[in-house]
Amino acid sequence: MRRALSILSAMACVCGAAFPARAAAPTALPGVTVTAPLLKKIPETVQTFGAPATRGRLARWRTEVCPIVLGMSSERDAYFAQRIRDVAKLAGAPSAPSRCVPDIVVFITTDPDAMVRRLTERAKVLLNGPSRWPVQNSQLVRFAGGKGDPVHLFYLSGDGPVLTGGDQTPAVSNASAAFALSNDLFGPPVYDQGHASRLTPWVDEAFLRVVLVVDARQLLGLDGVQISAYLSLTTLADVNVGDQDFPTIANLFSDRAHGRPPAADLTFWDRAYLGALYKTQSQTSLSMQQSAMADRIAHAVQSQTILPAAGR
Repeated sequence: MRRALSILSAMACVCGAAFPARAAAPTALPGVTVTAPLLKKIPETVQTFGAPATRGRLARWRTEVCPIVLGMSSERDAYFAQRIRDVAKLAGAPSAPSRCVPDIVVFITTDPDAMVRRLTERAKVLLNGPSRWPVQNSQLVRFAGGKGDPVHLFYLSGDGPVLTGGDQTPAVSNASAAFALSNDLFGPPVYDQGHASRLTPWVDEAFLRVVLVVDARQLLGLDGVQISAYLSLTTLADVNVGDQDFPTIANLFSDRAHGRPPAADLTFWDRAYLGALYKTQSQTSLSMQQSAMADRIAHAVQSQTILPAAGR
């Protein structure tokens, strides 16, 4: 186990990547022109943007969000992880203290295919949740994706009572130290029975673990704000990335591949979507959840009351 994890550690480290850790933040957000066609498209866009989990609803974090980013310099890793925390807090996701057991793990590596292969080979140890929610083959197939994909995304969620983290362990930012704590880094979350009831079971489609493997070579030319915005959106919500027909940071890599300028940060839509996801009841059917989210986003568009662009 230690030998395998040490190999993963070496594969993740790309500390000398030459792109800025962050870009200068604009002093003001650009205005948003609200049009009738935009409002009419919101329900359809909510349906196509979010990827329902295996149990058919849109998952969100019910446990405390504890991200760790591995592979860059300590400063850049810490900046990316903090941006995820900042966006999570503004969206309404539970926020963990600075010392916590990671449940979001982001690897930045020059050999993502090999990293994914190593992780899936040891999926039962490295990716599994509690026995009630074992990782499924369909999840591993999606995680593997296609050879050369810029990002590989793995989401594990469960339909049950809220989960809480185990004993708090110091979060670490360099790969070697992190993998020395492999049992804590990839250990299963703790199942909390305390919120269940025979009459009204408190159930929710909750993320248990999110793992991203990012191709460091695809990040060249991007600034830290763009990268951290993409990591924040894709670790806080399971969305369909690439080739959306509206401005979103989820198109970061597909826009570049097609010669289009990518979004500079989380877009108006991204922030409105996250705000709606974390404020909408998910203990309902998918259609009711999407309808409620569309109503919230429409209200946000009309009133222009959305999440600020956190922690840039």
